[in-house]
Amino acid sequence: MTSLGIPAKILHESIGHTVTVEVRDGRVFRGHLMHCEDNFNCMLEGCSVVDPKHGVVTVMEQVYVRGQSVRHFILPDMLASCPMFGARGQGYGRGTIAPLKGSGGKYAKGKMRGKAYTKRGDK
Repeated sequence: MTSLGIPAKILHESIGHTVTVEVRDGRVFRGHLMHCEDNFNCMLEGCSVVDPKHGVVTVMEQVYVRGQSVRHFILPDMLASCPMFGARGQGYGRGTIAPLKGSGGKYAKGKMRGKAYTKRGDK
């Protein structure tokens, strides 16, 4: 099982709050986020839909927006203080690449699996 990324965690934190969702065709949905999934599928209640071509505002009780069609979310400002945005301590995360020990130093004569390797001009 994979862990959720920070955007998905913040979207889950915004359940119950008013959010704005813009989809790829330009429509803008604004309503209360009732349910969301890890792939950004979300269900909004009391939603107003703005059609950019005609400027018509339509009010709908419930809207289910597919995550694949979402361009971006506008979330409440109160989520800016989420613990996911906190500073990470040392040792947190994927780590770093350890320095290669025993790689041979400056001329690295023993690094090619038993094949002779010399630097040009080095005899």
